[in-house]
Amino acid sequence: MTFTAHQKLIRYWGDNEADILFGPSDEQAVAALEIRYGVKLPAEFRAYLRNACPADDQVDHNFTEWWSLKRIKSIPDEYDHTPINADIAKDAAIFLFFADFVIWSMAWAICCKAGKNYGRIAVINGSNDRFIANSFAEFIDDYIRDHRELL
Repeated sequence: MTFTAHQKLIRYWGDNEADILFGPSDEQAVAALEIRYGVKLPAEFRAYLRNACPADDQVDHNFTEWWSLKRIKSIPDEYDHTPINADIAKDAAIFLFFADFVIWSMAWAICCKAGKNYGRIAVINGSNDRFIANSFAEFIDDYIRDHRELL
């Protein structure tokens, strides 16, 4: 049986006794996020938002805070600095943060602009901003295997 990225994440949280209270986000709320930022969300990330995104911000056993749909923001709306990576910086307005690590010591954002970086995940930490996964599914696989590889 093959599992989607969000199904793997739900199973991972359950296997590790994370008390993540997730619930489906309604289609209108997800569409409103797309409209607010003028983007089309990558399909895997959209499925995560619809099926596994926490109802309220939730911290898992790795000290990752998974953001609720209402908290998801673009880099400029959340972060007071320009990303160091030029590819990320030029399109910062269409990268959406969805989780942070250890009280915002760094955070992960997904590129929602059509083109070569569409769907890629970046880590933003102020000193070594960079791409760490080519898709949300790859990010989740890597996170489950060893979240420290993504810091």
